[in-house]
Amino acid sequence: IWQELPKPNVMYGSQLVSINDKIWAVGEGSGSGNASKTMFEFDITNNLWQQLPDMDVARMYHRAVVVNV
Repeated sequence: IWQELPKPNVMYGSQLVSINDKIWAVGEGSGSGNASKTMFEFDITNNLWQQLPDMDVARMYHRAVVVNV
């Protein structure tokens, strides 16, 4: 069953991956084309987003995969 999740903020060009019952949103951009270092984690159990520490390099419109978790 699909349901819409709450959003941490407006996100353009971010990637989502699922890791151990959490969803991570990695990188984003603004409407003006500026990349961001932000990362957010969504807790499926509690239906809440929390901001994670920033990445070292800003990214948007990139790719993300999970390997060997």
